[in-house]
Amino acid sequence: MNALDRIITFSGPGPYPGVIDLFGTVGGIVEFRSALLASRGIASFALPYFRYKDLPASLDEIDLDYFMEAIDYLLKRDDIIQNGVGVVGVSKGGDIALMMATHNPKVRAVVNINGCTFCASYPMKYSGGDIPEVRLNMEKMELIDGRFATKSTLDYTPDDIFKVWKHDAKVLNILSEDDMCSPKECIRLLHSLYPSKKVHNCIVAAYKGAGHLVEPPYTPLCSYSYHKTFDIFMWWGGKPADHAFAQEDSWWRILELFHEQLGQTISHAKL
Repeated sequence: MNALDRIITFSGPGPYPGVIDLFGTVGGIVEFRSALLASRGIASFALPYFRYKDLPASLDEIDLDYFMEAIDYLLKRDDIIQNGVGVVGVSKGGDIALMMATHNPKVRAVVNINGCTFCASYPMKYSGGDIPEVRLNMEKMELIDGRFATKSTLDYTPDDIFKVWKHDAKVLNILSEDDMCSPKECIRLLHSLYPSKKVHNCIVAAYKGAGHLVEPPYTPLCSYSYHKTFDIFMWWGGKPADHAFAQEDSWWRILELFHEQLGQTISHAKL
C-alpha cells in the first residue's frame, strides 16, 4: 500500500472477518467506525484514499487499482478469514464500495450508505478501463438558508448504474429519505436493474426522516456543516428522532451482513 495502513482488530488471535471502511469526500483517515466494528469482532481496515500522506490531493486523481490492492493486502493477513472481504462506505465511499464489488469477486459483502450507484462527479482511473463520471449539473444546485443541497445535481441514466450483480456480493443499501446530498432514487434504480435470479443479493433499507450522514448509533445528527473539500456549507438533511432510529437499526443490519457473509466470530461489546 502507498499509504500507512490502519487495521483495527479486537484483542485475540482471530481469525476475523475482514472489512474495508471508506468515508466520503472529507478526505484523510477516519477511524471511529472501524474501532466500533472491531469491538464486534470484525477486523476493519480504515482506508484513506485522498488528502492523506502521499495519496492524491484531489478526488479526480484516485485510482481503483489502489482499492483492489487493499483487498489483496487484507486477504494476505493470517488474522483474516479467507472468505472474501466486506466493504462499507458512506457517501463517495459508497460509490467506491459498489465499484469494488462490480470489478472484484473477492468482495463478498457491501454496505452502501447513501452513496451513488454510479461514478459520481469524478472519473475513476482503472487498469481494466477508466470509469467515466456523471458530472455535476451546477445549475440544479439548491441554495437553502445559505447552505447548498446537491441531491438534484446528477443527471444519471440506467446505463450509468454499476452492474454489481456481475458477481455474487450481498449488498445492503442504506437509503435516507431526507438525504439532501445524494439522489436517493438511484439506489432504487440499482435494485430494479438486478436480474430476477440475483435480486435477493440487493437489499434496500429505507429510513424516513434520516439524513445523508448515517453514522453508528448515538452519534448526534449533523444536518448541515462546512465542507472543507468544496469550501461551502452543505445540507445533509435529517430529523433528529428519525435519524437516530436509522442509525441504531442500520448498525445491526450492517453487523449481521458482515458476520453472515464473511464468517461468524464471538463479539464482546454491547454497541
